[in-house]
Amino acid sequence: MLEICALHTYYGLSHIIQGVDLTAAPGEVVGIFGRNGVGKTTLLKTIAGWVRPAYGEILLDGEALDGASAEAIANRGVGFVPEDRRIFPGLTVQENLELGLSLRKNRGRAERRGAIEDMFGRFPRLRERR
Repeated sequence: MLEICALHTYYGLSHIIQGVDLTAAPGEVVGIFGRNGVGKTTLLKTIAGWVRPAYGEILLDGEALDGASAEAIANRGVGFVPEDRRIFPGLTVQENLELGLSLRKNRGRAERRGAIEDMFGRFPRLRERR
């Protein structure tokens, strides 16, 4: 379970994330909505460890993520994929998925292939564009 409690994040003096509380149970899908510039991406970057929170808690299965490095958080299975299509423009869809899974050190090749097939099952359009 992912739990966020009273999370605050700043960019310099700008107070971007102001006391966010959020809970996502295993298998639950949570949407974050709002107009441009209200902090949706900053919230996701904070959860993924790309931006440090000023205060508050981010817990994954009861263990603190806030303050951990982005690499340590990714190794726990939390990832953030920016929407910008130019991130890895020379890679295919499948290569981008494989790259994202390569950070999971505890997964073998067969398990990574299974995870990609699972993604293709959940998002059939990705299989068409692999």
